[in-house]
Amino acid sequence: MKNIVICGLSSRALSMFIKPLMERFSAHYQITGLLDADPKRFAVCKKKFPELARVPEFNEDAFDEMMRVSKPDIVIVTGRDDTHVTYILRSLQWDTDVITEKPMVTTVQDANRVLGA
Repeated sequence: MKNIVICGLSSRALSMFIKPLMERFSAHYQITGLLDADPKRFAVCKKKFPELARVPEFNEDAFDEMMRVSKPDIVIVTGRDDTHVTYILRSLQWDTDVITEKPMVTTVQDANRVLGA
């Protein structure tokens, strides 16, 4: 079983990542942490997926705490496009696999930073 955290609870996160994880891949993956800047999104997510009721919630400033508590094997980045680079780089610092929605990053400089990491 692999542990996954979700950084950003956008509607895309719910439909393209969380839904398939819960409905098709739950035998192999479990969501162990949720991170978002807007506390209302946690409620929306957990209403749509009641199985996540006990999954810890973290605000955007608590990334390192989320990593310590949730012990993810994989970080899925689905927040605002301008936050992708931060979560990708921080995940790589934790030596964790990262999956991100597109765009991966928003500038050439950020793409080079990710490639360098």
